Amino acid sequence: MYSLFQIMWSSDGEATFHDICWKAVLDSLRMDNPFCFCSLEKSVVDEAKRTAEYFDSLEKLDAEADRIVEMLKSAEHAIAFTGVYRYFFCVSECSTMFSL
Repeated sequence: MYSLFQIMWSSDGEATFHDICWKAVLDSLRMDNPFCFCSLEKSVVDEAKRTAEYFDSLEKLDAEADRIVEMLKSAEHAIAFTGVYRYFFCVSECSTMFSL
């Protein structure tokens, strides 16, 4: 985006980071700034922080799924909210309201 930036932002202000790299960027804003961000780039990072989307790696998803499986196996009782009810409720309501 700009040559004085430390991060290679795309022309629309987007960038992709590994989880640990994004944490390093955020930590550098709180410290004495080892990355030497200029004030404009600091504002871009602040905006990115507010609008960031997070995606976990497949390894992290697998580990989390394994952890949840173990929790469910060891639980005496379990309740899971999946959000499916809201979908069916909406479809039902919409089909009633709009005669679908």
